Amino acid sequence: MSKRNRSRRRAAGFDDSASGRLSQYVTALGRNDRLDYWSANGFSDGTGTSEPIAFGGLSSTAYNRKLGQYVSAMDNHGTDVARLWLLGNDLDKAAPTGSIVLTDENGTPYNGETTDDEGLGVLPNGDFLLTSEGHPNAAEGEHEQPKIRIFGIDGRQKDELPVPELFDINCRGQAVHNKSLEALTVSPSGHEIVVGNEYALKNDSPSGKDIATTARRALVYRDDVKGAKGQWKLVKQVAFKAADVNMGITEFAAIGEDGFLVLERSWDQTHGYGIKLAYAHGIAAAPDVSDVASLSKSADSSFLPVTELADFGGKLTLGAQFKPNAQYMDANPLLDNFEDLVITHADDNGRLDLSLLTDNNFDTTETTRIVNVQIDRSVFVADPSNGDGQQHGATIQRPSGAGLGGSTVRLAHTGAAVTAVFMLAAVTLTSGLVLIAGRRLRISRE
Repeated sequence: MSKRNRSRRRAAGFDDSASGRLSQYVTALGRNDRLDYWSANGFSDGTGTSEPIAFGGLSSTAYNRKLGQYVSAMDNHGTDVARLWLLGNDLDKAAPTGSIVLTDENGTPYNGETTDDEGLGVLPNGDFLLTSEGHPNAAEGEHEQPKIRIFGIDGRQKDELPVPELFDINCRGQAVHNKSLEALTVSPSGHEIVVGNEYALKNDSPSGKDIATTARRALVYRDDVKGAKGQWKLVKQVAFKAADVNMGITEFAAIGEDGFLVLERSWDQTHGYGIKLAYAHGIAAAPDVSDVASLSKSADSSFLPVTELADFGGKLTLGAQFKPNAQYMDANPLLDNFEDLVITHADDNGRLDLSLLTDNNFDTTETTRIVNVQIDRSVFVADPSNGDGQQHGATIQRPSGAGLGGSTVRLAHTGAAVTAVFMLAAVTLTSGLVLIAGRRLRISRE
């Protein structure tokens, strides 16, 4: 979602430390602006084009085990073809290595006037899931249908998931242009997809005519409802609350089958960007709100429990600077248009690392930036079920630095303690597990 015409003054009194504590749960590990070089200079992908391709607009990032690389969806940009950027196998050394052009079933490329790609996930077979908010240049009042499309690893569309009419824009839908399907994550097992609306549906606000409410809806899909893989079904809608009415939901990252991290972003002319990280859980036990006409009068029990993990709006800058061509304001120069959230590391020492990436809107005053943070895993609630009636732990997966291996950390309640099962696996953030070896440790629960 583009932000323009900002007025900024020089910020002062901020902490320029290379790392620091953001909250009791989250520590900032550092900042990486390597990708901003290509945002300024473009990228030549070796296809024989005479001019570099405009690089930027990183709307969502995921790891693809089949490719051995992180992949990032490009936001719409004029008539440029829609594509996925390949960023290498280590975000600390991120650089574009190529791209995948996205086409319809007939091989005709989508472009910035026909799709508005935002959320990205990877299925176990390497296929890509992408949400589109609708028609980028839709006229006021025009009917739009947000999409969840499935693309092969070659970029050609293979299928799409059903989206309820309630999430359409105008007509009978209640979503708002450029504020619809934005967040997407695939569970570690590869059997569950959760897709979130950026802002509220109009019918969920007290007035029924605007989006002035914290209520947010997410769509939950599963492919193993009847025991058959590949048969994606919309099984429920769940509700949760944003930090405030101005916070848009820009990305999810699955923590097992039953919970997910939530990246929230706000922007206004006076205060600039606000960025928060939260954790929502309880998908399996949550009521299905599909038939709830309005969430405005729903009890708290209708919403997923949410824990705020960190507010990035403090004084910690990680040494970030405003760009020389920007007009400054009294805001933290670290904050920009963060839209991406990807788990990069989880190991048997209790470590869970994330990277947050920015969509620079192809704007020279904004920075394509990566911020790395670490989360204390004690905040996560044990995963009661993956939806098949069996008990499972809260599973976290990550790719290795080389993209060839990984680790899974599974937490499951055992009486008054927590049993942690640590398994080395050839896995990715969004793929299924290939168990190689395992060992079990017992950790006391506070």
